[in-house]
Amino acid sequence: MKKFLIRNQSTMAKLRSYRIFLMFFEAILGISATTHWVVTENGRIQPQLDSVFQMKRSYDLPAFLEQEKRMIAVETLHQKIMARKVALDSQIAILNSIGDLESWLQSSNPECISSRKLLEDFDFYASVATDGSYRKGVTQKDYLLDGIPNDGKKKVPDCKKTFPLDFSMYTFEHLGAMRNRKNLTQHQEKGLIKYLPPGTDLNKFGHQIAHGLERNSTSWLHLNLAAIYWRVRGDAYNALECARRSIVTAPREFRDIPLLTTGGILHAAKYSAEAAIVLHAAIDYAPNQSHQHLALGHVYAILGDFNRSVACYDNSLRLTPTMEQARQAKFVILCCQSVTEALTALHKRLDDIVSDLHAQQNDYAEWLRLEEKILCERMKTPFTVFRAQRLGPFLATHGQTCMQRDGDDATLSCQIASDNQIFAHNLLIDIGASLEQLKNVENQVEKINDRMTNSKVLLTSSKIRFINITSMNFRTANKSTL
Repeated sequence: MKKFLIRNQSTMAKLRSYRIFLMFFEAILGISATTHWVVTENGRIQPQLDSVFQMKRSYDLPAFLEQEKRMIAVETLHQKIMARKVALDSQIAILNSIGDLESWLQSSNPECISSRKLLEDFDFYASVATDGSYRKGVTQKDYLLDGIPNDGKKKVPDCKKTFPLDFSMYTFEHLGAMRNRKNLTQHQEKGLIKYLPPGTDLNKFGHQIAHGLERNSTSWLHLNLAAIYWRVRGDAYNALECARRSIVTAPREFRDIPLLTTGGILHAAKYSAEAAIVLHAAIDYAPNQSHQHLALGHVYAILGDFNRSVACYDNSLRLTPTMEQARQAKFVILCCQSVTEALTALHKRLDDIVSDLHAQQNDYAEWLRLEEKILCERMKTPFTVFRAQRLGPFLATHGQTCMQRDGDDATLSCQIASDNQIFAHNLLIDIGASLEQLKNVENQVEKINDRMTNSKVLLTSSKIRFINITSMNFRTANKSTL
């Protein structure tokens, strides 16, 4: 029994020894070998001649550790660059699928592009006004335009001579445009003639208004008609003087009419933000009048506030479903908004690509810097004449250029296209191709922007500002440093 126990203990000890040996052998198998080191015939461990650890100062441990850090950083950068390259290739492929930008916009907005003439010709500075003749409580007798002599010199209405009006709380004197009204300029609003009686002669119309004001200098109807007359003539200052007096003299239930005229003058004079304030006041006085909502929609369109503009057109159509101008304006706004959203999304995509290209270039420059530093730390290994004579012809037959330097310390210098050089060359080609594609898209966008700018649709916020890709400075490092 005792012998059996001793034998069993001996067996268990052997098994433990085998288990330890197997664990040690498994650990040995898990160790990754490296090609940096080689064992010489004399048993000496030293770096190979082409190893980055064949350093000038082989005794310098901190330099050795720094070289290792650089190698790790180079590998990390390489992986980062390759991962970003995959993402960039995907983005560029999407741009290539777009092809012709205008055709792409047409496929995404067929109704808008098919109505190009309406988009290009619609004018958000279109004149809006009313003489008030359709309003309840206003009759033709109130205008006093009949029985006026036509002989003699034609007169023009001069509202400043009717009664003095230096200041009024009703006429928005706090607005900069109102205070500076003497210097305002505007275009001739000949479109307002359609709001006058059919067949109206403008010279005769001005003559009739002038006589009407002579009969009743405080007639808000005549003062408002005089403001419309001066708007047609393109005289913002006289138009505002007449409109101010019309606002003051108009009854509350009709005050929205001269306010609409005043807002139109400011809008035509390119003071759209201040025109919006006046038109909001007009709507407060008469919220059920469609012309006021139409005019305010035009103002918000010029200001680039598409959502409010569409809301104003909806209000105008709700009050007057047959208001064709409001319907067309809403269609143009929605089309411009759709095109703007598409171009904005494209702009963001281009921005992302440009940012990635910048990051790629920066990482590439850092990668080159580390590679150059690694090569500088390596020892220049001389070759014997025998090795030079043997290796030179071999490398030359494989497309490499070699130069042999004879002497006591014969060396062979060869320009060998390493994997790093090939990688750097391909990376530069990819960046160049990406830039060419971006320039192509940018040129197409600029043509569309120019067309929108030159048209009457002066929606300044719809013009997308793209990065000037041609001015981007992508530095290319000298490949000889690799």
